[in-house]
Amino acid sequence: MRITETGLEIEKVGKISALDFDTVVVAAGAVSYNPLAQIAQKLAIDYRMAGDALKVGTAFDAVHGGYEAAVSISG
Repeated sequence: MRITETGLEIEKVGKISALDFDTVVVAAGAVSYNPLAQIAQKLAIDYRMAGDALKVGTAFDAVHGGYEAAVSISG
């Protein structure tokens, strides 16, 4: 795979294909990161964590974690 000016080039079974995209998002890393939690705790602000801020996982996990966080706030 290669990011180009117009999107991506991918290789599959020895054949290179170009895919046009306006935006390419690269998600990399395997460490949770949430610098705002400590600030929220200090200020006694109620907060919820979701996605990789809570635990490194998949996009599916993050979406569902965000949903659960939102439901817990409104509940």
